Amino acid sequence: VVASGGGGRSGRKGKKTKRVRDGFLVDVPRIVATDDGSWNISYEEEVERLDVKSALEKYSPRDNNGQQQLIVLCGWMPMGEDWTALMREAGAAEYILIGETDDSNCGHNWKTWGNRDFIDDTDV
Repeated sequence: VVASGGGGRSGRKGKKTKRVRDGFLVDVPRIVATDDGSWNISYEEEVERLDVKSALEKYSPRDNNGQQQLIVLCGWMPMGEDWTALMREAGAAEYILIGETDDSNCGHNWKTWGNRDFIDDTDV
């Protein structure tokens, strides 16, 4: 899960980075990469070891005034699991899912992708 909120991507956590764009000073979103480590992948960049629920709890919006916006980029959700409900519950403004869809190997075929061929009585 990659979460984007206010702050800087320069590695200086918690500090906002400002850039000039079209003559205006704008905040550059902070990009945070998280992974639970279950696949033992080694990363060149900094990745926080958090499971999806912990990452969403940590980076969910701070208040009702929209002071922090959460956008989730989820790559290759495990087969048979659906994290989209957790993303919505955490207040994610948007989520982007990367991986194979429908009857393949990412996410839950019905709950994530809406493939009616895989609905069962407990999902209705």
